[in-house]
Amino acid sequence: MTGTTAARTRAPSAALFEVRGELDGGLLQEAVRVVAGRHDILRGAAGAGAAWVSVPLVDVSGLGPGEQDREIGRLVAREAAQISALATPPPVRVSLVRRGPGLHVVAVVAHQLVMDRPSIGLFARELARAYAGDQAVTAGDAAGPASESARVPGADERGAAGGGSYADFAAWQRERLSTRAAARALDHWRHALSGLPDLSLPTDRIRAQGRGRSLPMGSHRWQVSSALGARLRAVAVSAVDDVLLAAWLAVLSRYGGQRDIAVGLAVPGRPDGWAGALGPFENTVVLRADLTGDPTFAGLVSQVERARRQAEEHGATPFEQLVDELRPLPCLVYASASSIV
Repeated sequence: MTGTTAARTRAPSAALFEVRGELDGGLLQEAVRVVAGRHDILRGAAGAGAAWVSVPLVDVSGLGPGEQDREIGRLVAREAAQISALATPPPVRVSLVRRGPGLHVVAVVAHQLVMDRPSIGLFARELARAYAGDQAVTAGDAAGPASESARVPGADERGAAGGGSYADFAAWQRERLSTRAAARALDHWRHALSGLPDLSLPTDRIRAQGRGRSLPMGSHRWQVSSALGARLRAVAVSAVDDVLLAAWLAVLSRYGGQRDIAVGLAVPGRPDGWAGALGPFENTVVLRADLTGDPTFAGLVSQVERARRQAEEHGATPFEQLVDELRPLPCLVYASASSIV
Protein backbone atom coordinates (compact mmCIF):
# COMPACT_ATOMS: atom_id res chain seq x y z
CA MET A 1 0.00 0.00 0.00
CA THR A 2 1.51 3.32 -1.03
CA GLY A 3 0.45 6.90 -0.57
CA THR A 4 -0.79 7.21 -4.16
CA THR A 5 -2.97 4.10 -4.30
CA ALA A 6 -5.79 5.46 -2.17
CA ALA A 7 -7.99 8.50 -2.19
CA ARG A 8 -7.04 9.58 1.31
CA THR A 9 -4.22 11.95 0.46
CA ARG A 10 -4.66 14.49 3.24
CA ALA A 11 -1.65 15.50 5.29
CA PRO A 12 -0.62 13.20 8.15
CA SER A 13 -2.47 13.54 11.45
CA ALA A 14 -0.50 15.11 14.27
CA ALA A 15 -1.15 15.97 17.91
CA LEU A 16 0.87 17.32 20.83
CA PHE A 17 0.28 16.22 24.43
CA GLU A 18 1.77 18.15 27.32
CA VAL A 19 2.90 16.00 30.25
CA ARG A 20 3.70 17.51 33.65
CA GLY A 21 5.89 15.54 36.03
CA GLU A 22 8.97 13.40 35.71
CA LEU A 23 8.85 11.15 32.67
CA ASP A 24 11.03 8.12 31.91
CA GLY A 25 11.81 7.91 28.20
CA GLY A 26 12.59 4.19 28.36
CA LEU A 27 9.28 3.38 30.01
CA LEU A 28 7.47 5.57 27.49
CA GLN A 29 9.07 3.65 24.64
CA GLU A 30 7.98 0.37 26.23
CA ALA A 31 4.44 1.75 26.59
CA VAL A 32 4.42 2.62 22.87
CA ARG A 33 5.55 -0.91 22.05
CA VAL A 34 2.76 -2.36 24.21
CA VAL A 35 0.05 -0.19 22.64
CA ALA A 36 1.31 -0.88 19.11
CA GLY A 37 1.17 -4.60 19.79
CA ARG A 38 -2.51 -4.40 20.69
CA HIS A 39 -3.76 -3.06 17.36
CA ASP A 40 -3.67 -4.91 14.05
CA ILE A 41 -3.51 -1.69 12.03
CA LEU A 42 -0.20 -0.77 13.72
CA ARG A 43 1.26 -4.27 13.55
CA GLY A 44 0.32 -4.68 9.88
CA ALA A 45 1.51 -1.23 8.84
CA ALA A 46 4.85 -1.74 10.53
CA GLY A 47 5.40 -4.95 8.59
CA ALA A 48 7.52 -6.47 11.34
CA GLY A 49 5.44 -6.53 14.49
CA ALA A 50 6.02 -3.78 17.04
CA ALA A 51 9.83 -3.97 16.96
CA TRP A 52 9.96 -0.76 14.88
CA VAL A 53 8.90 1.39 17.82
CA SER A 54 11.39 4.00 19.05
CA VAL A 55 10.84 7.28 20.88
CA PRO A 56 13.62 9.82 20.25
CA LEU A 57 14.25 12.50 22.88
CA VAL A 58 14.52 16.11 21.73
CA ASP A 59 15.74 18.58 24.37
CA VAL A 60 14.65 22.19 23.80
CA SER A 61 15.02 23.28 27.41
CA GLY A 62 17.85 25.63 26.49
CA LEU A 63 15.62 27.69 24.20
CA GLY A 64 13.20 30.47 25.02
CA PRO A 65 9.44 29.71 25.12
CA GLY A 66 8.77 31.10 21.64
CA GLU A 67 11.71 29.31 20.06
CA GLN A 68 10.68 26.09 21.83
CA ASP A 69 7.29 26.24 20.13
CA ARG A 70 8.90 26.89 16.75
CA GLU A 71 11.33 24.01 17.18
CA ILE A 72 8.49 21.65 18.12
CA GLY A 73 6.62 22.82 15.03
CA ARG A 74 9.68 22.09 12.88
CA LEU A 75 9.97 18.64 14.46
CA VAL A 76 6.37 17.79 13.62
CA ALA A 77 6.79 19.16 10.08
CA ARG A 78 9.88 16.99 9.51
CA GLU A 79 8.16 13.87 10.79
CA ALA A 80 5.07 14.60 8.70
CA ALA A 81 7.16 15.10 5.56
CA GLN A 82 8.94 11.77 6.07
CA ILE A 83 5.78 9.89 6.98
CA SER A 84 3.82 11.09 3.92
CA ALA A 85 5.51 8.34 1.89
CA LEU A 86 4.52 4.97 3.35
CA ALA A 87 7.69 3.56 1.85
CA THR A 88 9.53 5.33 4.71
CA PRO A 89 8.56 3.45 7.87
CA PRO A 90 7.33 3.68 10.50
CA PRO A 91 3.86 5.09 9.65
CA VAL A 92 3.36 6.27 13.24
CA ARG A 93 6.05 8.29 15.01
CA VAL A 94 6.21 9.27 18.66
CA SER A 95 8.74 11.83 19.87
CA LEU A 96 9.46 13.05 23.39
CA VAL A 97 10.32 16.73 23.74
CA ARG A 98 11.81 18.02 26.98
CA ARG A 99 10.81 21.65 27.64
CA GLY A 100 12.28 21.84 31.11
CA PRO A 101 12.34 20.10 34.52
CA GLY A 102 9.10 18.17 34.90
CA LEU A 103 7.63 19.51 31.67
CA HIS A 104 7.53 17.45 28.46
CA VAL A 105 5.58 17.26 25.21
CA VAL A 106 4.75 13.97 23.50
CA ALA A 107 4.36 14.47 19.75
CA VAL A 108 2.41 11.86 17.78
CA VAL A 109 2.40 11.95 13.96
CA ALA A 110 0.56 9.28 11.97
CA HIS A 111 -0.12 8.59 8.30
CA GLN A 112 -3.80 9.06 7.43
CA LEU A 113 -3.91 5.51 6.05
CA VAL A 114 -3.01 4.20 9.51
CA MET A 115 -4.71 6.49 12.04
CA ASP A 116 -7.10 9.40 11.70
CA ARG A 117 -7.21 12.28 14.17
CA PRO A 118 -9.70 10.75 16.63
CA SER A 119 -7.57 7.59 16.66
CA ILE A 120 -4.56 9.62 17.77
CA GLY A 121 -6.53 10.73 20.82
CA LEU A 122 -7.37 7.11 21.61
CA PHE A 123 -3.73 6.14 21.06
CA ALA A 124 -2.60 8.82 23.53
CA ARG A 125 -5.03 7.66 26.22
CA GLU A 126 -3.90 4.06 25.83
CA LEU A 127 -0.31 5.22 25.95
CA ALA A 128 -0.92 7.10 29.21
CA ARG A 129 -2.57 4.04 30.77
CA ALA A 130 0.20 1.72 29.59
CA TYR A 131 2.84 4.05 31.00
CA ALA A 132 0.97 4.39 34.29
CA GLY A 133 1.01 0.62 34.61
CA ASP A 134 4.79 0.89 35.15
CA GLN A 135 5.11 4.25 36.85
CA ALA A 136 2.60 6.82 38.12
CA VAL A 137 2.69 10.11 36.25
CA THR A 138 0.65 13.29 36.30
CA ALA A 139 -0.30 14.18 32.73
CA GLY A 140 -1.62 17.66 32.13
CA ASP A 141 -3.27 16.90 28.81
CA ALA A 142 -2.59 13.19 28.52
CA ALA A 143 -6.21 12.56 27.64
CA GLY A 144 -5.55 14.40 24.39
CA PRO A 145 -8.20 15.28 21.82
CA ALA A 146 -11.71 14.06 22.48
CA SER A 147 -12.65 10.83 20.77
CA GLU A 148 -15.06 11.19 17.87
CA SER A 149 -16.82 7.85 18.15
CA ALA A 150 -20.11 9.17 16.85
CA ARG A 151 -22.19 6.78 14.82
CA VAL A 152 -21.93 7.14 11.07
CA PRO A 153 -25.24 8.29 9.55
CA GLY A 154 -26.56 5.55 7.30
CA ALA A 155 -24.38 2.82 8.82
CA ASP A 156 -26.04 -0.50 9.54
CA GLU A 157 -25.68 -1.20 13.27
CA ARG A 158 -25.95 -4.97 12.74
CA GLY A 159 -22.30 -5.15 11.77
CA ALA A 160 -21.11 -3.31 14.85
CA ALA A 161 -21.75 -6.13 17.30
CA GLY A 162 -18.91 -8.18 15.88
CA GLY A 163 -16.51 -5.23 15.69
CA GLY A 164 -13.40 -4.59 17.72
CA SER A 165 -10.32 -4.19 15.57
CA TYR A 166 -9.89 -2.28 12.33
CA ALA A 167 -9.60 -5.59 10.45
CA ASP A 168 -13.06 -6.51 11.79
CA PHE A 169 -14.36 -3.13 10.63
CA ALA A 170 -12.91 -3.61 7.13
CA ALA A 171 -14.59 -7.03 6.85
CA TRP A 172 -17.92 -5.63 8.08
CA GLN A 173 -17.68 -2.71 5.63
CA ARG A 174 -17.07 -5.08 2.69
CA GLU A 175 -20.18 -7.06 3.63
CA ARG A 176 -22.22 -3.88 3.97
CA LEU A 177 -21.35 -2.76 0.43
CA SER A 178 -23.62 -5.52 -0.90
CA THR A 179 -26.68 -4.41 1.10
CA ARG A 180 -29.68 -2.48 -0.21
CA ALA A 181 -28.87 0.43 2.12
CA ALA A 182 -25.44 0.79 0.52
CA ALA A 183 -27.00 0.66 -2.95
CA ARG A 184 -29.46 3.43 -2.03
CA ALA A 185 -26.64 5.57 -0.68
CA LEU A 186 -24.66 5.08 -3.89
CA ASP A 187 -27.73 6.05 -5.94
CA HIS A 188 -27.92 9.27 -3.92
CA TRP A 189 -24.35 10.14 -4.85
CA ARG A 190 -24.87 9.29 -8.54
CA HIS A 191 -27.75 11.75 -8.63
CA ALA A 192 -26.09 14.41 -6.47
CA LEU A 193 -22.87 14.45 -8.50
CA SER A 194 -24.29 13.88 -11.97
CA GLY A 195 -22.64 16.13 -14.54
CA LEU A 196 -20.04 17.40 -12.09
CA PRO A 197 -17.44 19.36 -14.10
CA ASP A 198 -13.71 19.37 -13.51
CA LEU A 199 -12.49 22.34 -11.53
CA SER A 200 -9.87 24.25 -13.48
CA LEU A 201 -7.81 26.70 -11.44
CA PRO A 202 -5.08 28.97 -12.81
CA THR A 203 -1.71 27.55 -11.69
CA ASP A 204 1.91 28.38 -12.33
CA ARG A 205 2.80 24.81 -13.32
CA ILE A 206 1.18 21.70 -14.77
CA ARG A 207 0.13 19.17 -12.16
CA ALA A 208 1.60 15.74 -12.90
CA GLN A 209 -0.89 12.90 -13.08
CA GLY A 210 -0.74 9.15 -12.79
CA ARG A 211 0.16 6.49 -10.29
CA GLY A 212 3.43 6.77 -8.47
CA ARG A 213 3.40 10.58 -8.65
CA SER A 214 3.29 12.28 -5.27
CA LEU A 215 1.72 15.65 -4.56
CA PRO A 216 3.56 18.21 -2.43
CA MET A 217 1.25 19.56 0.24
CA GLY A 218 1.28 22.66 2.33
CA SER A 219 -0.82 24.28 5.01
CA HIS A 220 -1.45 27.79 6.17
CA ARG A 221 -2.54 28.60 9.70
CA TRP A 222 -3.92 31.84 11.01
CA GLN A 223 -5.69 33.07 14.11
CA VAL A 224 -9.17 34.54 14.06
CA SER A 225 -9.72 37.45 16.43
CA SER A 226 -12.55 37.27 18.96
CA ALA A 227 -14.35 40.10 17.16
CA LEU A 228 -14.18 38.31 13.79
CA GLY A 229 -15.18 35.03 15.47
CA ALA A 230 -18.32 36.71 16.81
CA ARG A 231 -19.19 38.01 13.33
CA LEU A 232 -18.70 34.52 11.85
CA ARG A 233 -21.04 33.01 14.44
CA ALA A 234 -23.62 35.69 13.66
CA VAL A 235 -23.63 34.71 9.97
CA ALA A 236 -23.66 30.96 10.60
CA VAL A 237 -26.92 29.05 10.14
CA SER A 238 -25.84 26.17 12.39
CA ALA A 239 -22.01 26.01 12.42
CA VAL A 240 -19.11 28.37 11.77
CA ASP A 241 -17.59 25.68 9.56
CA ASP A 242 -20.40 26.28 7.06
CA VAL A 243 -19.43 29.96 6.81
CA LEU A 244 -15.80 29.07 6.19
CA LEU A 245 -16.79 26.45 3.59
CA ALA A 246 -19.01 28.98 1.82
CA ALA A 247 -16.14 31.49 1.73
CA TRP A 248 -13.81 28.80 0.33
CA LEU A 249 -16.32 27.90 -2.39
CA ALA A 250 -16.74 31.56 -3.29
CA VAL A 251 -12.96 31.95 -3.66
CA LEU A 252 -12.73 28.81 -5.83
CA SER A 253 -15.59 30.05 -8.00
CA ARG A 254 -13.91 33.43 -8.48
CA TYR A 255 -10.49 32.01 -9.35
CA GLY A 256 -11.81 29.16 -11.49
CA GLY A 257 -14.50 31.19 -13.24
CA GLN A 258 -17.04 28.40 -12.56
CA ARG A 259 -20.42 28.31 -10.85
CA ASP A 260 -20.72 24.55 -10.23
CA ILE A 261 -18.14 23.74 -7.54
CA ALA A 262 -17.46 20.62 -5.45
CA VAL A 263 -15.03 20.11 -2.58
CA GLY A 264 -14.08 17.10 -0.49
CA LEU A 265 -15.00 17.21 3.19
CA ALA A 266 -13.57 14.90 5.86
CA VAL A 267 -16.18 13.44 8.22
CA PRO A 268 -16.00 10.96 11.14
CA GLY A 269 -16.52 7.40 9.93
CA ARG A 270 -16.46 5.31 13.10
CA PRO A 271 -19.63 3.21 13.60
CA ASP A 272 -20.84 1.96 16.96
CA GLY A 273 -18.87 -1.04 18.11
CA TRP A 274 -15.42 0.28 17.21
CA ALA A 275 -15.08 3.01 19.83
CA GLY A 276 -11.72 1.65 21.00
CA ALA A 277 -10.20 0.68 17.65
CA LEU A 278 -7.41 2.58 15.94
CA GLY A 279 -7.48 3.09 12.20
CA PRO A 280 -8.33 5.38 9.27
CA PHE A 281 -12.06 5.56 9.99
CA GLU A 282 -12.36 9.11 8.69
CA ASN A 283 -14.16 9.24 5.34
CA THR A 284 -14.41 11.89 2.63
CA VAL A 285 -17.76 13.12 1.33
CA VAL A 286 -18.34 15.51 -1.54
CA LEU A 287 -20.04 18.85 -0.99
CA ARG A 288 -21.40 20.47 -4.15
CA ALA A 289 -22.63 24.04 -4.45
CA ASP A 290 -24.24 26.02 -7.27
CA LEU A 291 -23.31 29.70 -7.47
CA THR A 292 -25.40 30.36 -10.58
CA GLY A 293 -27.22 33.68 -10.40
CA ASP A 294 -24.75 35.25 -7.98
CA PRO A 295 -26.43 34.21 -4.73
CA THR A 296 -25.93 36.34 -1.65
CA PHE A 297 -23.32 35.09 0.80
CA ALA A 298 -26.05 34.33 3.34
CA GLY A 299 -27.82 32.28 0.68
CA LEU A 300 -24.61 30.41 -0.10
CA VAL A 301 -24.11 29.65 3.61
CA SER A 302 -27.62 28.19 3.77
CA GLN A 303 -26.96 26.11 0.65
CA VAL A 304 -23.70 24.81 2.10
CA GLU A 305 -25.41 23.89 5.37
CA ARG A 306 -28.04 21.84 3.52
CA ALA A 307 -25.45 20.19 1.26
CA ARG A 308 -23.21 19.31 4.21
CA ARG A 309 -26.11 17.77 6.14
CA GLN A 310 -27.12 15.65 3.14
CA ALA A 311 -23.51 14.59 2.52
CA GLU A 312 -23.06 13.53 6.14
CA GLU A 313 -26.34 11.57 6.05
CA HIS A 314 -24.83 9.47 3.26
CA GLY A 315 -21.32 9.49 4.67
CA ALA A 316 -21.11 5.71 5.09
CA THR A 317 -20.32 5.26 1.38
CA PRO A 318 -16.52 4.76 1.14
CA PHE A 319 -14.96 7.53 -0.90
CA GLU A 320 -12.91 5.06 -2.94
CA GLN A 321 -16.11 3.31 -4.08
CA LEU A 322 -17.69 6.65 -4.90
CA VAL A 323 -14.82 7.74 -7.15
CA ASP A 324 -14.65 4.33 -8.86
CA GLU A 325 -18.35 4.54 -9.66
CA LEU A 326 -18.33 8.12 -10.89
CA ARG A 327 -15.05 8.27 -12.76
CA PRO A 328 -12.58 5.35 -12.65
CA LEU A 329 -9.41 7.36 -13.22
CA PRO A 330 -5.95 5.70 -13.01
CA CYS A 331 -5.12 7.86 -9.98
CA LEU A 332 -8.05 8.65 -7.71
CA VAL A 333 -6.59 11.85 -6.37
CA TYR A 334 -7.31 13.58 -9.68
CA ALA A 335 -11.00 12.74 -9.70
CA SER A 336 -13.03 15.94 -9.94
CA ALA A 337 -15.13 14.86 -6.97
CA SER A 338 -12.29 15.75 -4.61
CA SER A 339 -9.71 17.76 -6.46
CA ILE A 340 -10.04 20.30 -3.68
CA VAL A 341 -10.18 19.19 -0.01
